[in-house]
Amino acid sequence: KAGKVYVPRYRQAHYAVFLTSYPADKQAALDTAYEDVSAAFQYFLEHYNQGRPFIIASHSQGTIHAARLLQDFVINKPLQSKLVAAYIPGMAVPQDSLMGLPYCAHDTSTGCFISWSTYEKEFVPPYYPLALERAICVNPISWERNETYVPKTQHKGAALRPFELALPQICDAQVHGGILWVTKPKFKGSWLWRDKNYHMGDINLFYFDIRENAALRVKQYMLQN
Repeated sequence: KAGKVYVPRYRQAHYAVFLTSYPADKQAALDTAYEDVSAAFQYFLEHYNQGRPFIIASHSQGTIHAARLLQDFVINKPLQSKLVAAYIPGMAVPQDSLMGLPYCAHDTSTGCFISWSTYEKEFVPPYYPLALERAICVNPISWERNETYVPKTQHKGAALRPFELALPQICDAQVHGGILWVTKPKFKGSWLWRDKNYHMGDINLFYFDIRENAALRVKQYMLQN
C-alpha cells in the first residue's frame, strides 16, 4: 500500500552469534551479513530508487543491520531528507544509538524511526538489559510512545495463517518502559503458544496496523514535500 518493495538477500548470521561467549566471532558474522545488506542498499540507490522517498523496514537481526545502515547512509547525510520512516522492531534500540534521527512521536510523523519488542503483559524479560530504561518503544496500534493502554477495539489486524486473512481486534497493546506489553491474543491454535516472548509476532501481530500506517506516513510526507 505504501510503495514498491525491495528486499535484500543476505548471508544472515546464525542465531548462535547471540549466544556465543566470543564477541569477536559474533561481530565478524554480523559484519559479513551487514556487508550484503549494505551492498544491496547501494545497488537499490544506484539502479532503482531514482531519487524517490523510501521506508526502511526490518525485524530482529535485520534491525541491527537497519540501524547500522541508517547510521552509515542516512543520518546527517543528504539522503535523510528522503526517509519517510524506519520501522525497526524486534531489537532494543537505545535512545542514543541513532543520534540525529528522532523517534516517531505520532502516527503521521516522518523522517523518524519506530521500534518495539513484544511480550506478554506483566512479563519483564531478565535477558533484555537496560530495555526499560533506554530502549525506544512506540505502540504499533496508537503509534505513540506514551504508556496509555490501547484496547483491542483499535487493533487493525494480525496476519497469521492463512496469511491473506486479517484477524482484527485480537491484540491490545501498552508501552511499558522500553518494551511492548500485550494480553495473550486468541486465535486458532493460540493455546499451543506458551512463551511470554512474542518476538516471532512483532510484525505479524500488527501487520495491518503497520501496512495502514506506512501508507499514511507516505501520504503525509508527500503533502509536506
